[in-house]
Amino acid sequence: MEFHTIITHEYPDLDAMLCCYLLHRYGEKRYPGISNARICFYPAGRLPENKTPEDLEKEGILAVDIGGGRLDTHPDGISVEKEKLSLSAANLVAQDLGIENQETLSDILEFTRLQDSIGQSLSSRNPIDHTMALPNIIRGGLLYFGNRFLEMTQFFMEVFHSIESSFRFQQGMQLAEQEAIFEKLNFKKILALYFSERHLYRKMNEDSPFSEKQFENFIQINGIASVPEFQKIISFVQNLNAKVYFFNSSSSKDQTVSLPNILKGFYFLYKENYNILLERIFLLFDCIVSYEKNWQDALMEYKNKSQIYQLEKIKFVAIAAQQALVIKAARFQDKADVVLYRDEMRSHISISINKLGKLKNSSFRRLAAKLRIAEMLCGYPVTMDLQKIPFYEVGEVLGWFLHQSQKLLVHGSPKAHRDPSLIPLELIIQMAITEWDTQKKIPDRFCPVDNCWHEECPFYSLRLPNCFIHRENLRITNP
Repeated sequence: MEFHTIITHEYPDLDAMLCCYLLHRYGEKRYPGISNARICFYPAGRLPENKTPEDLEKEGILAVDIGGGRLDTHPDGISVEKEKLSLSAANLVAQDLGIENQETLSDILEFTRLQDSIGQSLSSRNPIDHTMALPNIIRGGLLYFGNRFLEMTQFFMEVFHSIESSFRFQQGMQLAEQEAIFEKLNFKKILALYFSERHLYRKMNEDSPFSEKQFENFIQINGIASVPEFQKIISFVQNLNAKVYFFNSSSSKDQTVSLPNILKGFYFLYKENYNILLERIFLLFDCIVSYEKNWQDALMEYKNKSQIYQLEKIKFVAIAAQQALVIKAARFQDKADVVLYRDEMRSHISISINKLGKLKNSSFRRLAAKLRIAEMLCGYPVTMDLQKIPFYEVGEVLGWFLHQSQKLLVHGSPKAHRDPSLIPLELIIQMAITEWDTQKKIPDRFCPVDNCWHEECPFYSLRLPNCFIHRENLRITNP
């Protein structure tokens, strides 16, 4: 049978695009025709014609990282394959193709696994390092490419190829030879060429030498240094040297996904065609600048719209905004332990824990149960016995998706379109706050201020501290 199509989710992330790359590059023997398969995009969890991944496979279509099946790690809230929870979809694809131990892929696969399963990214604490690495470049790519998902995926498949090429070409090279690549690339000159073409709208002479002094003069004279979204990339290039890719990380996984390593890979691939090399590098810079522009906008939006609740032990921030980066702004500006974000344009909701803060060992299982019950009480249609609804489980239940890390709870997302939650935002905020303020009872809409429904209340079986305190207060008030 010929495999002619790969399906993954819209707004593709690192895991989804790496799956596509692995299948295109290494899957031909296992899946004839897959190296030339077209790539199609659907909302996460919504396969075409409501077919299963197994049905699609019989038609020559592989579904990856989108809606269950062999090549997806996401639980559906009803059945959970626990052995998959610590993996990424790219791990499953690599295992399926027998390339999980290939040296050129080991670091990128492990980085993707950690990011996808537990939300771990770079080990560096320097924000500039994060801006200049693959995860943020992909986030910027989502902004730069918009809904041109195929164009974006094809570009990042080239990035993955460059990462493999960097590893292959450097094997057996002396350190001095590797360092000489930096001299040949001349990052400062390439960045000046980029600023000149993309933002000053004029061409520089590509053949002229370009010293460090010339670079400093160029960014000052042309006002480049004062543009906020350019400042991190300028600082990175100014401090970069041939022996240090990152300021605060020596991890091989971090090095693998670093901008310099990707650029070196592109150099090995396209050194005979300087125009193509520049085109690929300029696209990387476009993604970085798009991300940084969005970050500056998010800082302003966060300042104007955030609601900060200082609870007894944690800082809780709620914000309805247009820029999802306000979540990062809340942690950057106010060291928020928990951030509740509502997308003003799509009505998506996410609640996330700061994994480096006080709640790093906490779980959202109980909060997931509370919000799922609240969603049901607000009118969400329920088709199964109440006793059998897996309120606590990872996966999507009653519209609320609990990530396998149990530190992220969402209702809809760009890649998983859902109707807005039936719970008003203010009630979601109140429900979330009760998770850390046990003196606060469940909102009045679900829990009468002067009464307790006991076993008739869907929250009763959760044995919430708030419920015990509420019942005790009722006894004191009405002895």
